[in-house]
Amino acid sequence: MICLHLFFIIKLNKCVRGRWHSAGTFDVETKTGGPFGTIRHGDELAHEANSGLDIAVGLLEPIKAQFPILTYADFYQLAGVVAVEITGGPEIPFHPGRPVCDFPLI
Repeated sequence: MICLHLFFIIKLNKCVRGRWHSAGTFDVETKTGGPFGTIRHGDELAHEANSGLDIAVGLLEPIKAQFPILTYADFYQLAGVVAVEITGGPEIPFHPGRPVCDFPLI
């Protein structure tokens, strides 16, 4: 059910970048950052590299509200899985269980 909701929102609005930007805070040297759902925070959305993602986050929020059992970290990554498949990319297995971070990482 959630994938169907995501499919229509992503397909109609051409939302693909969010997954990468949600995970793009990972730092190889310090092993910090990563896909913890922090893209929803104003400080991260205000970062120049994330320009325009506030629209995608806003479009996805009503769907997230319908599935409170799913963490923001998993939700944004699931949206990315759906987006990759919609755009003709490979089928990506989804594995839930990412920890969520309640503060921006930027």
